[in-house]
Amino acid sequence: MKKITKTFLASGLLCSLITLGGTAIALAETGTQNSQNLGYAPDITVEWGEYSAENIPQAVKDTPYQLFTASAKTIYGDEVAVRTRVYLHYLEENKTLVTLKNNTITPSHYGIYTVEYRATDEFGNLAIFTYDFACEDTEKLSISLSAHETRATVGVETPIADYAYANEIGFVTTKVTATLEGGEIVYDLTDKTCFTPLYVGEYTIEYVCTDYNVTVENSYQLTVEDNLNPVFLSVCDMPKYFIVGQEYTLPSVESYVFVNGKPYASTPIITVSAGKGRAKELNGYTFIPDEAGELTIV
Repeated sequence: MKKITKTFLASGLLCSLITLGGTAIALAETGTQNSQNLGYAPDITVEWGEYSAENIPQAVKDTPYQLFTASAKTIYGDEVAVRTRVYLHYLEENKTLVTLKNNTITPSHYGIYTVEYRATDEFGNLAIFTYDFACEDTEKLSISLSAHETRATVGVETPIADYAYANEIGFVTTKVTATLEGGEIVYDLTDKTCFTPLYVGEYTIEYVCTDYNVTVENSYQLTVEDNLNPVFLSVCDMPKYFIVGQEYTLPSVESYVFVNGKPYASTPIITVSAGKGRAKELNGYTFIPDEAGELTIV
C-alpha cells in the first residue's frame, strides 16, 4: 500500500492529508490555536504567551528574532519531538531555508517568513503547523526622555524623566533603574515618577525598553549632593482624637542623618504639649494623655 503525504495551506489553515490506496483521509487539522485532531496525527501546541496566531510581531532586519516554542502529543498523551524550520518565500519555487540556532533566526532579507513545525508519531502519522511573520523596512524601536533634573540632594525626593517609545511592533515593557556609581546601590524605578536617593554620588538613571526581541536603552546622569539636615522619609497617620487616660503608641517614622554621604538611621525626639502648656518629651513612642484639650505632637 502506497502512502503519500501532502500539505495544503489555505486561509491560514494547514491540513495534512494521508492518501491510502487512493482514498484521502484527513489526519490532522492545524493552523489555529484551538485545532482539532481529526485523525491519529499528533496535536501540535504553540506557546504564544501574550501573543496569538492572529497577532504575531514582525521581525527587524539583521536583528535576532526568537520563535515561539511548540510541543506535540499523540492522541494517547505521549509527547513527541517537534522539528522546527523557517523558510523565506515558503509557497514559492525559490523558497529558502533560513539558518535556525537556539530557536532564533536573524533575518537578512525583507519579506514573509514562515515557521514550520512538524511532529511525527511512532507510526509515521504526521502533523504540520505553520505561521507567518513579516520582515519589513520599518524604523527600529526607539525611546526618548523628557526634560529632567541633573542635580539633586540626598534624602530629598527627586523626580525622574518621563519616557516615550516609538516604532513598537509588539507588547512593550520598560524597566527603569537608578544605579549609584560602583553598581552596589540600585533603585527599581519601574512605574515610578520619583525616588529619594540615600547616598551621595553619581547615579545613572537607565531606561531599558523591550519589544518582543528588540531592546533599546536610554539614560542620563544625576549628581546627588550632600545634605547637612536630617530628613524624614515617612509620614505619620495620627488618629483624630485621643481619650484621656488611655495609653497610645504613636506610629514610628523613618528618619536619617547623613555622614560622609551615607545614611544613618536616626531616632526622632517626640514632644507632646496640650494647649499652651509646656511640651513633654516622650520616652519612645508611647504616651498617655492626662488632660483634655488640643494636643500638639512634634
